[in-house]
Amino acid sequence: MKDEPRAKAVRTGQGDPADQLFEMRERIRRKDRLIGDLRDRLQVIKTRNARLDEKARQADGQPRPPADDALDFFSRSMIENAARLLAAHERAGSPGYDLVIAHELRLSGYAGLRLASLSDARMTMLDSVEHLRMSEKSSIRLRERATADPLGTSLLENMLVDIAGRYDRVFTTSPGQSATLRQAGIARDVGELLNCRTDVADRPSDDLRSAVDARDGDVVIVYNNNAYEGAGLPECIRALGHLPDHVKLVVLGNVYADIEDALDQLDGSAWRDRFATVDPVPQSRLLDVLAGADVAIIPFDGANANLRTSLPNRVFENIAAGNSMVAVSGTETGTFVGSNVVGTLSPSLDPRDLAEAIGKELAIVGAGGRADALADARSRFTWEREFEKVRSAMDGRGLKRVAYVACKDISRNDRIRRSLASLRNDGMEVTLYSYSPSDAQILSGIDGLRRLQLLRGE
Repeated sequence: MKDEPRAKAVRTGQGDPADQLFEMRERIRRKDRLIGDLRDRLQVIKTRNARLDEKARQADGQPRPPADDALDFFSRSMIENAARLLAAHERAGSPGYDLVIAHELRLSGYAGLRLASLSDARMTMLDSVEHLRMSEKSSIRLRERATADPLGTSLLENMLVDIAGRYDRVFTTSPGQSATLRQAGIARDVGELLNCRTDVADRPSDDLRSAVDARDGDVVIVYNNNAYEGAGLPECIRALGHLPDHVKLVVLGNVYADIEDALDQLDGSAWRDRFATVDPVPQSRLLDVLAGADVAIIPFDGANANLRTSLPNRVFENIAAGNSMVAVSGTETGTFVGSNVVGTLSPSLDPRDLAEAIGKELAIVGAGGRADALADARSRFTWEREFEKVRSAMDGRGLKRVAYVACKDISRNDRIRRSLASLRNDGMEVTLYSYSPSDAQILSGIDGLRRLQLLRGE
């Protein structure tokens, strides 16, 4: 006997409770299908990797780590972020959006696409602020995990390329990182949204000079960033040994564990009283603190692709603070500094080369030789001018309701703050999805912003 045909779900009037229940159930079913589909795909990849790993083990008789380790590690956060975002979306009543913007490809890219699908968004944008290749990340822990599992990492990167290629418009932070995405085969519009500032230094502070007990006539070089392996801090410290004693170096940021061993190996007696660290300061004070330095140093070299192709916040922070810079040739930062005449280039990270470049730049600054170039750069590289690129991409589409997806703690992310403030100033209805608590200090002063918090463990 044939089964009785199932009764079709009948939708009633828009305000009817039965209709609302129908819509809720459909949203839940769609959410479960989307997450289940990605999990199924990942399981297929894991099974395939395990077979390849077993064949390789049989071929050489050597035990190998699980081939899916990197893929599982990196993709797990993608799935969890998507699930938590969809849960926050459900709690808020599943609002609809015209535009979905995702900040960071790996952490937010997949979640942003899922939200766009569920909310029937008419346009999507990706703010890709990190290098595509996992083996080229700044973090040594991420690089080690990626290089230990090249097959899983390759599969993950192919997945990321596919995700990025589904966005209508992609922005990066530098021409070099845009080129990386194009070379990976992303055919959609890719352009740069530089990390320009909205403000300039107002009242220079003496935080940096006090940290090294600087006296009249002393010179302070600032390294304004968290210090991690491969970012040139030990070389900067060694460069002090080739400079006069009145030249001091201050790190404005955290020193990570993976660089502490390198610092411990340096001869403390040669630099102890000429080097200091200052904890990160709120964005509201950052430019004034930076303005207390004489010159900034950004010691990236070409060994790591992420550092080589990046044009980081600190470049534009120092321009806004009135600091010229010492950078390294052959990098995106070096090209920018040289072409805009806002600093001196060192041919390498060799401490002697760095010291020579620092000495040249201090002489130029002392003679007032950078004032005009810095003033010109401040007038040309502004966030208002950069954000016109976003406005142009949205022009004529009638987009009003915006969801901004940032599956991370944004408490110190000024790029996100600038983006949200610009969207609100343009009259957009903006909803932020992030892990930050609802009273995040970074968002203070942005009126009318709706915040939906992603809950860990959900």
